Amino acid sequence: MKTNYILFTFLASSMFGFSQISENTYYVPQAIELMPNQVLAAQDYFGSSSYITDALNPLNNNSKMGEPVDGSPLGFEGKDNTLIIHAKNDKYYKFQEGNYNGLNDKLVIELENGLFYEFNDSDIDFAMINNTKALKLKDKNNEMKYFFVLDQNEEFTILKRIKAKIIKGSISKMTKEKMENDRYFVYQDFYLLQNDKLEEIKLNNKTFRVLFKDNDKKMKNFIKDNNLSIKNEADFLKMLRYNKTL
Repeated sequence: MKTNYILFTFLASSMFGFSQISENTYYVPQAIELMPNQVLAAQDYFGSSSYITDALNPLNNNSKMGEPVDGSPLGFEGKDNTLIIHAKNDKYYKFQEGNYNGLNDKLVIELENGLFYEFNDSDIDFAMINNTKALKLKDKNNEMKYFFVLDQNEEFTILKRIKAKIIKGSISKMTKEKMENDRYFVYQDFYLLQNDKLEEIKLNNKTFRVLFKDNDKKMKNFIKDNNLSIKNEADFLKMLRYNKTL
């Protein structure tokens, strides 16, 4: 599918940088409860030179222009996802069919099937997708990337990075012809933010011992009684929430 470019006029702008990070110090603000009159109509947000792109077929990312790619690079399943943007002008904007493109690290909304509006990061302070906070932090390569806040308490914050890549389709050894389309593969990395230090973690027993050491016995009983696995993200979140009650 050919990429379509359409210019808009963008209202939201500001001279302030990302407030979540200064030098090597990280700050993750608490989730904010929005009053109804704080959320403005989506059409009030569109504006500075931005464009609409075919998010499912970014041809420039494929080695052979025009070849289809199966699947999706989007991080949230389905279309019923609410995106709330907190712009640098300190106003909130609410969108339906919002999502996150893990291939190019962009917040998007779907305008029609396969056609997406891609937001300009410089206009955004932070965002919420289905009540999950998305904010920019420096990754291990010192590049600003979107991280998603899974859970936080007074001691630490658990974050997730959603990524996507293109896996090449198989090629016939005899004819050298492509037998399968390329396809998207979406995956996640998890991080622990503690004492201003951002560290990648794995969902395993080592992480369990680090995070739940003060309630080790009670947590093990909770896991056993509820048949949970720390290797499962949904189960891991249940553990984090239960640990807060102890």
